[in-house]
Amino acid sequence: MNALMTNCERIMDDVVQALLLIPEGTRCDDSEVMDVIDKFKKVLSTFDKIFSMARKKSGLFEEEDKVRLDLYVKEGMRLWREMDLSMEAPKVHAIQDHLCDQLMQFKGIGDLSEDFVEQAHQDGIRDNRRTNSLKDRAVVAAIHSKWEHKRKLPSVLMKSEAVGRRSVRTRRTLNDDGITINMPISEKDEKKKALSEQKEILRTIAMESIRSTVGSFFQTGRQKNLIAASSRMQEAPRFIINMGRVLLAKITVRKMKKPIEKINKGVRIFLAKIRRNRIR
Repeated sequence: MNALMTNCERIMDDVVQALLLIPEGTRCDDSEVMDVIDKFKKVLSTFDKIFSMARKKSGLFEEEDKVRLDLYVKEGMRLWREMDLSMEAPKVHAIQDHLCDQLMQFKGIGDLSEDFVEQAHQDGIRDNRRTNSLKDRAVVAAIHSKWEHKRKLPSVLMKSEAVGRRSVRTRRTLNDDGITINMPISEKDEKKKALSEQKEILRTIAMESIRSTVGSFFQTGRQKNLIAASSRMQEAPRFIINMGRVLLAKITVRKMKKPIEKINKGVRIFLAKIRRNRIR
């Protein structure tokens, strides 16, 4: 998904070419295809920028970031609604109503992402193996805390990066042609950094091409819920009256049930007497 959002311009252009090859009688006209694909480009570019800012780690998200992200979220939700996409999904609601507030509350939530938690699991497994022979759990907990503290020291991180840049160890990765090769770790880190810078440039260009025109139709999830609740409250008296009528009808039927049963019983007796007389 990350690759799709970052390279949405190139991928969507390929999709357009594939759609235009379909005979016109079995698809939408060219203008509608181009319009929908253009909207997909804008949506993917905007949400790519939103997710990249949401991955900032704790302590790195500032007030100016919140102002920018708030604009991106409003623009993204406007484009989302223009495409008539579902607003019922929990993730859409979370982005619209809670993302900015949570990022400001924790000054960044990148530390809570899936890959960060997975890395923490790997560190914990490695620490448990190193202290597997110790019986005192209090001592084990203290040692683990000490190791975790050292791993996060800025001086240790800088040393680790310096060693990685000088490393001659290799790691299997894909080159630009999609072929698996053995690349030195230092070169892989440089390639990763260059790719990150390229992604940021693409995101900036995409956002500059999108102009925010938020209209009066724009509503947050909270506003929609309030409007829906108000509408239900206005319909409440009519609902109560209808339910009252239904209850009165049920009560009337129950009261009439016993007389009807008596009449039916009398009719059955009368018919039985007639049959007996005919037999005689």
